[in-house]
Amino acid sequence: MGLIKEEESSIKKIFGKVLRRDFSGNTGLAIKNSAYQFSSNIVQKLGSLVFVIILARIILPETFGLYNLVFSTIMFFYVFSDAGIYGTLVYFTSKSLNRNKGKVKAYIDYLFKIKFFVVLMSAFALIILAKFIADSYYRQPIFLALIAGSLYIIFMGLQNFYLAISQANNNFKNPFFKEIFFQISRMIVIPAAILYIRKFNLPNQTIVLTIFIILAIIAGLSMSLMHFLSIKDLNLQKIKKANLSKAEKAKIRKFMINLVLITSSILILGNIDKIIIGPFVPPEFVGYYSAAFSLVNASAFLLVFSDVFFPIFLRIKGKRLEQTFKKVALATFFMSFFLFSFLLIFATPLVNIIFGVNYIQSINMLRMLAFLALFFPLIELYTSYIISKGNLDKIKKVVFFILIISIVLPLILVKTLSVYGNSMAVFGLIMGVLISKAAHLGSLMWISKRI
Repeated sequence: MGLIKEEESSIKKIFGKVLRRDFSGNTGLAIKNSAYQFSSNIVQKLGSLVFVIILARIILPETFGLYNLVFSTIMFFYVFSDAGIYGTLVYFTSKSLNRNKGKVKAYIDYLFKIKFFVVLMSAFALIILAKFIADSYYRQPIFLALIAGSLYIIFMGLQNFYLAISQANNNFKNPFFKEIFFQISRMIVIPAAILYIRKFNLPNQTIVLTIFIILAIIAGLSMSLMHFLSIKDLNLQKIKKANLSKAEKAKIRKFMINLVLITSSILILGNIDKIIIGPFVPPEFVGYYSAAFSLVNASAFLLVFSDVFFPIFLRIKGKRLEQTFKKVALATFFMSFFLFSFLLIFATPLVNIIFGVNYIQSINMLRMLAFLALFFPLIELYTSYIISKGNLDKIKKVVFFILIISIVLPLILVKTLSVYGNSMAVFGLIMGVLISKAAHLGSLMWISKRI
């Protein structure tokens, strides 16, 4: 009862600040940033969902499945282009921004060199392996689309670097404007291009290739916009860059490596599912699964506020940090449970209305995947909380174990159940994903009590 009264008091305090337009202190900063982050999440997830819906209806399940195979493969390589740099940049620059801007400039320059190198290596790796992936692994005509995807990796990877600069500077307005540009551009240009080239009765692989060429161009423009906004806002041009010692560079690299092991399971699992099932089922079944997953993914991540609270978690310590985190975690759980119930109950009308009768097989998949609405927001929140405490050595082995489970378990279940038909293969994938996510969240909750 006391907890409920405390939450009610906190809510009243927040609404009071909003009405007074008082954004002072950590609470005011969280309110302002939450508004921008929530708006960015809405634009990103609803924009992505609308884009997926339009795409799914225009190109139908088989071509939609090929698109998702290509996109998931590209994003798998994109994971390695981050290499923990995003969180590392936010962590070190947030701590120094108000004390030593010369050090901030040094951190940015040093990490950019690393970022540029790993982005190029990730894109190059995809180019080298594209032929094998398309012809031997998937056995689908997607080679050229994968090559086009290497440009997407470069532009999105560098864009992500500039997003980290804005987040470290507690500026969530710039990412919001960038997201509007990106989502509107692809929602308009790509469907228009597809409708145009369909007049020529071109094969599916040409349609998929066209999609990724345009995506790469839009990503390049978004990167340029984000670069301009983040650098201008930070205003470090006239600041003399400090020198980083060997010890400081070693500390950055150690933190970055630890961070990769913590966050990679989230990023890899978000894209590995379609890569796992791709060789076992026809492309249309990948399309059915992708339609259901997109609904859960888009709606669940509207409840993710980890980016907002991460810089704040870095600035508060001890009991105050634990109390703040518990409040945020409790509120996140209640919202996630409501979303889970909604998806479970209204799965049939959601699929029929949004994707149409061609995707009727997605209904039961959506019901099962609805459990992810409980896991996604809490995993993101617990990860940000653990990283903010800075002691990463204790959790490396646990997170690495979860990463292995996330890959091996779905693969075993898909391979075992695929002999009983395509639908059973997808069921095996979903069960593997759910168990992996539950284990991931459970391990993060266990770790959070011991650091």
